[in-house]
Amino acid sequence: MKTYTMDTASQDLIEVGSYHLAMLKSEEATLVLAEDFQYIQDNLRKTRDALSEKHEKTLTCLALKNRNDHILDKEVMTFEKALLESLGKDRKNPIYKKIFPSGRFKVTKLPINKVMEAVIILEKSIESAEIDDSLKSFGESLKIRRQSLHESLNSYRAALRSEGESRVELQLAKEEWLRLYAICQNLVRNVYSNDPDMYACFFPDF
Repeated sequence: MKTYTMDTASQDLIEVGSYHLAMLKSEEATLVLAEDFQYIQDNLRKTRDALSEKHEKTLTCLALKNRNDHILDKEVMTFEKALLESLGKDRKNPIYKKIFPSGRFKVTKLPINKVMEAVIILEKSIESAEIDDSLKSFGESLKIRRQSLHESLNSYRAALRSEGESRVELQLAKEEWLRLYAICQNLVRNVYSNDPDMYACFFPDF
């Protein structure tokens, strides 16, 4: 007889459970076990489906975060290009050095939280710099894109936490399923102690 553990995939347990439940319901001697196993089977399926939904939500939030990260990076790059054009492409110009003291990569090529901190500093530098209004307008567009990234990052973090909680719930559901499956094995063995072939029918090897 095949044994199952916490390492067994939830879908595999659900399939085994569907077969086992059908057997419990088919025999009057085991019908009393069917109600409890039905509950634990439904709970496992429900928690598995909930985790799947949470994982899809996490992926959606991750995609939005990555998109907004790219958009912010592109906006910084666009601003730097426009600024350099206005300064004759002179990176040693005091205005450029004031706005990008360590270059653009020290704004965009950082961990995401550091990027947002660096962009805040960049926004303030743009506001105080003696540059054309067309360049100053980048301060507001950078702020909007930074805030969008911040919101999507928070959504992603929340989705990860929610998915983690669902993973715990699924582990608990699997533990309960395995516990009741083991109980059913013992009880069915007692019922069909004189008919081992019938006993074996209750527990598939797939």
